[in-house]
Amino acid sequence: MEPERWPEIKRIVNICLELDADHRDSQIVELCGNDAELIAEVRSLLRSHANMGDFLATSPVAADGEALLTGRQVGHYQLRELIAQGGMGTVYRAVRSSDFEKQVAIKLVKRGMDTDFILRRFRHERQILAGLDHPNIARLLDGGATEDGRPYLVMEYIQGTPITEYAEQHGLSIRERLDLFRTVCLAVQFAHQNLVVHRDLKPGNILVTADGTPKLLDFGIAKLLEPDADVTMTSVRLMTPECASPEQVRGQPITTASDIYSLGVLLYHLLTGESPYRFTTRTPQEIERVVCEEESKRPSLVRTLPEDLDNIVLKAMQKEPARRYASAGQLSEDIRRYLEGKPVSARKDTLGYRASKFVGRHKAASVGTALVALSLLGGIAATLWEARAARQQAEIASAQRARAERRFNDVRKLANSLIFEVHDSIQKLPGSTATRQILLQRARQYLDSLAAESAGDSSLQRELAIAYQRIALLQGNTSDANLGQTEAALESARKAMANWQAVAKANPSNVIDQLYVAYGHRMLAVMFTNLAKPGARAELDQAMAITGRLLAMDNAPPQVPSERAIEYEVLAGLQDDDGDFVGALKSLRSELDIREGMLKTNPSYPNIRQSVALVRVKVGDELALLGSRDEALRLNRAGLGLYQSLTHEGSNPRLRRELAITLLKQGNILLMDGHPASALSSFRQALAIVEPMSKADPQNAELVQDLAGLRCNIGRALASTGRFVEGLTMLDLGIRAFEQGAALDRSLRDLPFWLGVNLIWKAESLSRIGKNQEALDIYDKSLAQLTKPLNNSNRARINLAIAHTKAAGVLVAIGKIEEASAGYRKALDILEPLQSANSESPSILYAVADVYFGMGELSKALAERSPAHSDQQRQYWTEARKWYQEEADRAKRIENPGALSSEGFTYHGRAAASGAIGFCDAALRKLTRSTR
Repeated sequence: MEPERWPEIKRIVNICLELDADHRDSQIVELCGNDAELIAEVRSLLRSHANMGDFLATSPVAADGEALLTGRQVGHYQLRELIAQGGMGTVYRAVRSSDFEKQVAIKLVKRGMDTDFILRRFRHERQILAGLDHPNIARLLDGGATEDGRPYLVMEYIQGTPITEYAEQHGLSIRERLDLFRTVCLAVQFAHQNLVVHRDLKPGNILVTADGTPKLLDFGIAKLLEPDADVTMTSVRLMTPECASPEQVRGQPITTASDIYSLGVLLYHLLTGESPYRFTTRTPQEIERVVCEEESKRPSLVRTLPEDLDNIVLKAMQKEPARRYASAGQLSEDIRRYLEGKPVSARKDTLGYRASKFVGRHKAASVGTALVALSLLGGIAATLWEARAARQQAEIASAQRARAERRFNDVRKLANSLIFEVHDSIQKLPGSTATRQILLQRARQYLDSLAAESAGDSSLQRELAIAYQRIALLQGNTSDANLGQTEAALESARKAMANWQAVAKANPSNVIDQLYVAYGHRMLAVMFTNLAKPGARAELDQAMAITGRLLAMDNAPPQVPSERAIEYEVLAGLQDDDGDFVGALKSLRSELDIREGMLKTNPSYPNIRQSVALVRVKVGDELALLGSRDEALRLNRAGLGLYQSLTHEGSNPRLRRELAITLLKQGNILLMDGHPASALSSFRQALAIVEPMSKADPQNAELVQDLAGLRCNIGRALASTGRFVEGLTMLDLGIRAFEQGAALDRSLRDLPFWLGVNLIWKAESLSRIGKNQEALDIYDKSLAQLTKPLNNSNRARINLAIAHTKAAGVLVAIGKIEEASAGYRKALDILEPLQSANSESPSILYAVADVYFGMGELSKALAERSPAHSDQQRQYWTEARKWYQEEADRAKRIENPGALSSEGFTYHGRAAASGAIGFCDAALRKLTRSTR
């Protein structure tokens, strides 16, 4: 197996280690495809992993009475002091002969072990363990064999106290113990990600230094040194029974789940001061009975602890591996949630439980919320009935009518409070999506009830319009945190519009009432766009007609230019979808002029600095698409600086998200400009912002989409540097996140589009590493996404053509000429009408040029297959040259072409076309000479 394939092998083995043995084989075949060599290598490594056992587990048994070697020279090291001894070896403190200040720990294998095998295994895996460079793991530094053939390992020397003793000696609180344990979990997670399983996690192998830093010892040593060939070793499983998992005791295959179990045992000991096991004897039968069959006493019965901690410990210690935490990182995350007063996954998720955790975190706010909710729920039905009765029955006394009207007004206040005050008080709390969804559902029901009484009441209709618009934004505003309910949002927006139109008709001289009608039209335009419904441009034109009239008035309030600026932004989005980047840039510059003018004349206008930052970034993005990347970066960085100053002033989630998007767009510009390393840095900074936000609120469709896009862009950047296997891993993560976002709300228009685009990137990376058939399968999936009804924009059509073009290129490479020709023809059928309507669009020019180059490659392949010196061969070479020249002509029209196309894909540029034309000319000259 070639060394360059090791990262791919490592990734597949890591995935399989997380699965039950029964499910591994089918997953291996799926991950490896038809690569028989890869399948064999992965299976071999998994068999080796399953057969390896523990080594140098500290044991009270003496090391066969071996003589002390203190003072001896081992390699470059002098042994100074015996530290520990076990059934299979001894551990010494040593110093390097050339540096007597540098202390190390040397582990010597006892005589009689199969030295040749151990050395082979050691050479094979030592590099992996040496790469465990983590601040909380004692590193493997060196290794070799003594003069008499005994293998040894050189480890980082740690001076510290076992973690449980340290906790007791320093009187650590429960929180401090949990924080210490979480650090251990993250170190274990790091090792697992590098295909190393500890197999003997116990207090003695986790030392805490004087400064409070935990260090894990013996990571992976057991895995290295148990000889597979000695089948008798399976009956002598060296381990620490108090910390061993049931599968270790039974001699079954060991996976990362075994370490999770041992972490659970360690956490039990840390929290209670006791081991969960009690052995009457140390016989194998007794050990197996206790570890595999007896249920441990709940930690809270040993020491007073909250129920959540009980459940966390016991989930980690489940007898069946599949029922434990899936990873050490997941265990650490559940502890974090406990420490923050949030629901933990180890406990059954009920509404009552979530409510109790919410109240625990926000006692004061929860009391007020509960009072409002109880008042609303308890009185809404009776109040509305009473109000209707008061209005419909003339015989009701005036006092009773007045009382009912007051109650009706109370309901109005309560409904608005629920939408604005109560909702906003929890909107920024992580994990609040489900609660917000219930609040908005109830609020909409109350509004519908109020609307039945609103005829002729402009004041109430205004309130209803504002409330319905607010609900619409919270349900499906794709530019901010929302619930992904775009169809429901459209319904709410239409209700808002109906109320605003009624108000504006009754109050024609009120500027703000007229402006809200424009706002309603503009919001409907956005909703129609998101749902790929016709009529978006018509709605926007109506909005702009209203703001145009209002701007012509003297002393128009600042809300009018603000609305006009947003309308330009929406217009730019529609123009982008049509591939009209020049028009979109013009619209965005108009928006920027308005925003910067407002910043000068009215700097206290709400969110004006944030708005200026956002539109600067958008203008920069548009400039990059048109080839002006230097100016694009300047504007992006101007927006970035403004965002950074704003985020320092507060912790608004929307600001943090927009900061992340700015970094994403900066990375895209850098990638297009040929700087993938800098782009990768920008993408990773953005990911560090979005990832924790998405984890805290996993039902937020907008954040899921952001996370997916960032992972895919990291994959693109990695692939651009030739790191295709790493890039594919990140692309797979991003694509799965896009699919998760689609599951949250399948009506979101952007999700199928971006899923289709990133599938193209994945397929292209697969083809670059020779996996042509797998690449073609992924291109088919991309085509399926890009032909969905939601993708009816010109930009989607351009990317659909790109997918056909790139798939055809793979077909040419594997000799399927007819299928390739059909693919290129489909691409041209899509692009030619678009080119006629917008001949200078960079996206279209890049895409058409690439089709022509591909047609040249197809003709070239046919020429090379034709009979030598034949007229047919001459015809194909002539056709190839014609297509390459067509590509060169289109490429010349692209202003300042980048390393990637304006849609972010690799393409064949002028240099490739010139070289191909020269190749064709040489072939034609050769044919001419041969016929003379």
